[in-house]
Amino acid sequence: MVVLRRIAFNDVYKPHTPDELEPLLSPEVHAKLDPEVSYGVWWYNRRRTTTKPVVELVAGDRRYRKRTKEQIRGSEEWIAVPVPDAGVNRECVEAARARFKEGRREPSRAARRFWELSSGLIRCSECGGSLTPFTSIYKGKSYFYYACRKRYHNGGSRDCPNRRYFKAADTESDVWDAVSSALLDPEALARDLQEFIEREKKARPADPCDELKTVGEELEKIERRRGGFLELAADGLMDRDELRAKLVELEERREAIRREMDALAARKERLEKLERDKEELLEYYAAMAPKSLEGLSGEERHRVYQTLQLCVWAHSDGSLEVTGAFGKEICKIEHARPHGLWRRLG
Repeated sequence: MVVLRRIAFNDVYKPHTPDELEPLLSPEVHAKLDPEVSYGVWWYNRRRTTTKPVVELVAGDRRYRKRTKEQIRGSEEWIAVPVPDAGVNRECVEAARARFKEGRREPSRAARRFWELSSGLIRCSECGGSLTPFTSIYKGKSYFYYACRKRYHNGGSRDCPNRRYFKAADTESDVWDAVSSALLDPEALARDLQEFIEREKKARPADPCDELKTVGEELEKIERRRGGFLELAADGLMDRDELRAKLVELEERREAIRREMDALAARKERLEKLERDKEELLEYYAAMAPKSLEGLSGEERHRVYQTLQLCVWAHSDGSLEVTGAFGKEICKIEHARPHGLWRRLG
């Protein structure tokens, strides 16, 4: 997944028109580009690498080696290098980037096990990071836990103080007990889901469709201004330096508008998905008998958790807080006994 994220945000795979590259390139380089062809961008001078010799004492003997340190330079120091188009559709690249920005991940299947609360559903209350699956093998038997991924971060002061390991089976069972109790009350579930959707809408009252239209009109104005500047330069009424400055300013504004449009489109899609998920959940799960709920697979439970916007906060004292589309109430599960049994608190 890390590799896929790097590919999605690598401008080598994102097609750029020569007009988009003009503010980034020198006039000599830009003049050599084919106006009918798209290009990727490889950024030269992004990293600063320093190497210095170090001496280590091993068993009383001196050993010499080199230590390399790498830092990311500021974007103003990067140099854009146009490269051949990778052949990836621009819409696909933008969609992939939006997906990664939303943090949506596939659930883990580590150790050939489906982890119901993975992909960010269970998080550490101390540092806010997600808990990661952890498998321990003792005398040929496997033991499964959730643990904060930052608990031993580089072995330094940035360690997370939450060092507790949460038994996977017990944690998943108790979270499902808390959630399934809500599913067995169709009226309360419908009310809480609707309240959750209304809160999402009130967070930004304007209709995303209207906002998208307004932002789109502003983007068209920028495109017209850009065309006007190019015509002035072609007629000799604007020199190249002034043109470059104007185009850079417009490009920055255009990128800001595009980011806003992406955010508005994602919000519109999110609200529509919440409405669809609400109807689907009420139709499929609310009428289920308790025995049917008990028989749901881990994949089906995970689907319910995503629909309910579930978040489980794991505390260092062993307790859990379950939040989501449950109205204002918070279900708390307190670790009551040292041998791993749990007691649910309302």
